[in-house]
Amino acid sequence: MWVEQTGLTEIDAKLRYGATAEVDRLLREVLAAPAVPSTVPVCCPTCRRDLVRQSLAIAGLYGSACPEGHGAWLSPEVAESLRMLVGHRAADGRRHRLVVLGVLAGLSLIALTIMSWPRGPSTPPRVVRDAPGAPAPEAVDRMTVDAPRAPAEKSIVPTAPTTMDRVDNARLSESYWPERPWPGARPIPLKESRIDVHDELLYFDQLLGLLEVGITNRLNMEGVLAVGRPSARYTALFEVYRERQEDMLQRLHALTVPDRLQPIHEQIVRATERQIAFYGDFTRTKVKDPTTDLRRLLAHPAVREQNQALLSAWTRIGQLYPGLDTPTHEAIYYHLCGFDTI
Repeated sequence: MWVEQTGLTEIDAKLRYGATAEVDRLLREVLAAPAVPSTVPVCCPTCRRDLVRQSLAIAGLYGSACPEGHGAWLSPEVAESLRMLVGHRAADGRRHRLVVLGVLAGLSLIALTIMSWPRGPSTPPRVVRDAPGAPAPEAVDRMTVDAPRAPAEKSIVPTAPTTMDRVDNARLSESYWPERPWPGARPIPLKESRIDVHDELLYFDQLLGLLEVGITNRLNMEGVLAVGRPSARYTALFEVYRERQEDMLQRLHALTVPDRLQPIHEQIVRATERQIAFYGDFTRTKVKDPTTDLRRLLAHPAVREQNQALLSAWTRIGQLYPGLDTPTHEAIYYHLCGFDTI
């Protein structure tokens, strides 16, 4: 469903000024349209610029926003998840307030991101690629795929999935490298999963455990580069990240991989290698110019290669398991999303 920018900004304004009745009315209007499965849009229907993927502040959900501020696309699954949250409000007064604020925080995050997005030259819409299964992790070349089951859209995103912890990035050090909980950290339901080949189910269960380690390392490295610190500290803390992520990579190499999952595994290994290479270049650039941020480096070849590798892995998963149950689908999908740099 497409949510106009006026709706997002009005909700944000009402929330800030405490107009709870108006906030509730606006939220119901935003979610009034039925969540009809459709092809994920490539670009904004108004200005035709490529949409940018943006995480919501709740539940590991994502939307795709127009960089010119015309609105945002929420997939049917995302819209339905928001409806379910809103529907539970009446059960308890306190829960009512928390759920509304959580939903609005997610929508407001998109609105604020849109309003702060730097203006740039318009680009023509890209070709839409067919994907026989569910959607793939975000295509960094701003390409999307047909995704009837998509819980999120595919396009460049300048931010990592929103973490739900309270890590102080300024404290990150050789002795303080904390685990980073994040909204997508959900396990595969081993007994209920429709992956009914034991070796394949075991592989994915072990893979997701390693990806959680990789996500922690990635989020910590993002935190290192997000705050000001002496140049030598950027270099030293990159070495912490590199050693830990290379250890995770070696553990990936050691996994027993079923034959038909080998192409998927190879893409995830490649994505890990390219991520390490990218953060090395990001660190060196940060040392030279402390104002450098991820947005400036979105066109970096290693970012594109990592993103494309994860896209290929997810597309292959969709081909192998076209009838995948939703919990398994979301567990694998959100781990791949969380591991992606963008």
